[in-house]
Amino acid sequence: MNLVLSVRDLEHKRVVAFARGNGARGLSAEHFRNIGPLRALQTLRDRAYDEVVICGTSEELENYLAALSAASLAVSTRARRWEDITTGKTGPLTRRRILGDIAGMMRGTGDGLLAIRRKKREVEALTAGPRVAPVWNGPAERILYLKGGPFSNVKVGGSVGHVAGVANAMTRANLDVRMLAVAPQISVSDEVDIDIVPPPATWGLPVAVNAVRYSETFRLAAEAVARAWAPCLSYQRFSPQDLTGAHLRKMGIPWVVEYNGSEVWAQRNWGRASAFESLARRVEVSALRLADLVVVVSEPLKREVLELGVPEERVLCYPNCIDPGTFDPARFSGEDIARLRAEFGIAPDDLVLTFIGTFGEWHGTDVLADAIRDLIDRDAEWMRSKRIRFLLVGSGLRLQYAVDRLSQPGDEKFVHFAGVQPQARAPLILAASNILLSPHKPNDDGSAFFGSPTKFFEYLAMARLVIASDLEQIGDVARGWIPLAPRPQAGVKSDLMILVEPGSVDGLNRGIREACDMPAAEQERMALRCRDVANAHFTWDANVACVLERLQAVTGAPDHATHAGELSGVHS
Repeated sequence: MNLVLSVRDLEHKRVVAFARGNGARGLSAEHFRNIGPLRALQTLRDRAYDEVVICGTSEELENYLAALSAASLAVSTRARRWEDITTGKTGPLTRRRILGDIAGMMRGTGDGLLAIRRKKREVEALTAGPRVAPVWNGPAERILYLKGGPFSNVKVGGSVGHVAGVANAMTRANLDVRMLAVAPQISVSDEVDIDIVPPPATWGLPVAVNAVRYSETFRLAAEAVARAWAPCLSYQRFSPQDLTGAHLRKMGIPWVVEYNGSEVWAQRNWGRASAFESLARRVEVSALRLADLVVVVSEPLKREVLELGVPEERVLCYPNCIDPGTFDPARFSGEDIARLRAEFGIAPDDLVLTFIGTFGEWHGTDVLADAIRDLIDRDAEWMRSKRIRFLLVGSGLRLQYAVDRLSQPGDEKFVHFAGVQPQARAPLILAASNILLSPHKPNDDGSAFFGSPTKFFEYLAMARLVIASDLEQIGDVARGWIPLAPRPQAGVKSDLMILVEPGSVDGLNRGIREACDMPAAEQERMALRCRDVANAHFTWDANVACVLERLQAVTGAPDHATHAGELSGVHS
């Protein structure tokens, strides 16, 4: 038997096809990160293999081949090689090369431990003494967008839509945007100049040191760009261990931090706690306290930031949004929809209920899988009479649970797993659906649900009936909340969508039944109302306008310092 070591999660369709075609067992770098080094070593040593193959795209192999080849030395095998699943090229991994990779990792580890010491001193220096506000150097026509880690080049998901949404909205406002990023960014306009700051050539252990090492490289690159290009503000999507914007503030450049939640909390609750958790948290807190404006996507995150002592005027809560030009059902013809349905084995008259997104801890896909299992077991005849098909699109750590629950003989008549699809196909997939599913669940540790699911707002824009969990911001939007308005009264019935009890299989099933039995005219009325709300209140243009207006107010910029006047019509 062969062993396939992949860079990305094993549900990626090309990796799955590769492993199956080679009769192989598959393990991913993501899996190793989550189980920790000791269990990873035990997993690699638990049996002998005929051959070990490290596979990934050209870009992935460039960044991760050395680390995976070093790990492969723990495997008992007669042969090792790499294969590029993009080009089909392959080559041997000799013992000499692997020993060289191990030597590189040892150097990376030493560099990382020194970087940890420097990071501690960096935090102390940046937070010592009173906070001094930067001075504007002119009109905010040049924005430096800082997008550092994670190192894996994420090509689909809410973060991809968020980055592209903000950057593209800035360009539509006639702002000159330059981005620093670890890798090319999907869906970002060609009008945005992107400078790539690659990750370390060699990795160190523990893995957490690499984010610290990279933050130094990223900061130096940003400072060089700032000196040469003279941006008037920096906008940073916060990433672990990164205080780049704080250094640019010392150069007189106002700093906006986009904070989507604590990475420290996410690693502890959804993966594996960082080896340098206390330092990572100090960096997070320092970034929030030093920033000129912190942009959060939900009220729970706003409360968290305020509790850290950040003044309320420097905190802006604005949810995730959509680009109405991208998420527009009118873009697609009946022929477009028919072709997509045929590709997925879905008949023209099937009633399609779709989930698209990440199969993660808080996305509720376990609950959805259990609900579908229950419907098939109890009401298969009703499902056949309604011609119900569930279309499940995406990947993630909890995908395997859903696959295991919905792989009994005959389940394929009701469920289709479409795997990872390109980000650009998402609008067409939604347009080819009848009902859209947002089954998010509460956090397991009892903390407030702080998410603002990008896919939820994309659902609204596509004029389809939505079934969603009555959970924090999702329930508020369903009851008519719009950005910057007071929170609506809880418990009021929504006239936009069907709300269900979060985390409840029975509740989700009742919602699915209600949606499938709803008259077509009523479905259409609710769906069109959703689109109207999304286009009126939840656009990236409005988001960016509000950010710039608030930044102008809190930094005392001159009236001409932003394009707020031009943008205010979008936001009003």
